[in-house]
Amino acid sequence: RLLRALRHALVWTRTWNASYLVQTSTTDLPALTALSQPLASFYRSEIDERTALRYPPATRLIQCVISDTADLSAVQNHATVEHIDGPTMMRDRRGTLQSVAVIRVRGDVDDDTVATVVRLLPADAEIIVDPIALNS
Repeated sequence: RLLRALRHALVWTRTWNASYLVQTSTTDLPALTALSQPLASFYRSEIDERTALRYPPATRLIQCVISDTADLSAVQNHATVEHIDGPTMMRDRRGTLQSVAVIRVRGDVDDDTVATVVRLLPADAEIIVDPIALNS
């Protein structure tokens, strides 16, 4: 997202023939170095890092928020589920305790398989597939 924002700003500066200044204390961020290098190398390094950390697109994520602790053994035993992080208890904005779990599904599965895993979750769960940010 940072690279996309920086590239968008760069396009505007070129369009309006304006100056471009990025103020940062961390000059070695991959998104900053990618501005002056071919994008293919940036994308390769990002994919390698995401694969090592088991983040999308190497892994599909399902964030599940439940009002109380639920038994996720049916989900754990599904063939495409690699790992379940949690469930951990956390408070929402109103202070209510909730149980949050992140389910990691193999990245090569199709949407129908992800839907099958989602159907195994409790009916009252709040579910986000491939969330942009994880609330844990």
